[in-house]
Amino acid sequence: MKEWIRDIGVAVCAVLLTLQFVQTARVSGVSMQPNFQPNDLLFLSTQSYNNRDPKRGQVVIFRSALKDQNGKKELLIKRIIGVPGDTVIIRNGRVRVNGKEQKSDYTKDLTTNGDITVLVPKDSYFVMGDNRLHSVDSRFSDVGFVRRESIRGRVVFRILPLNRIGRTLDTGERR
Repeated sequence: MKEWIRDIGVAVCAVLLTLQFVQTARVSGVSMQPNFQPNDLLFLSTQSYNNRDPKRGQVVIFRSALKDQNGKKELLIKRIIGVPGDTVIIRNGRVRVNGKEQKSDYTKDLTTNGDITVLVPKDSYFVMGDNRLHSVDSRFSDVGFVRRESIRGRVVFRILPLNRIGRTLDTGERR
């Protein structure tokens, strides 16, 4: 009996400890297709950026200025395209960061709408959805630059659906 109680105690401690470092989030839209689908259940690391900066190509979940039906700020999932100090240029369907054209083989559409030139401010990030034609992201004033403190975590693992369970991949890597 004591071993059973001890095992339950260890399991409860493990779950509580895990919840300090990992949260779950569910994808609710199509802006990250083909890499993330509606209703995908994801683990995000809430500690990823405590001692290091977010990097280009990483997928993050952040609290946006957009409001849901209840008036609460929406959580969005997007890919980091530009980091502080980067110059992001979108023109003629192409995305360039600091003069270098970005790979687009992970996007749903191989072209990107917009005619934008921006300098990413300190402590901010330029983010875009992988489904560029159906994404409200940093190209639009409703989202704009994402402040570092708005980032809830880095997407690291897909839990559901079971046929797609596994580690999530950064820019250029496809499932």
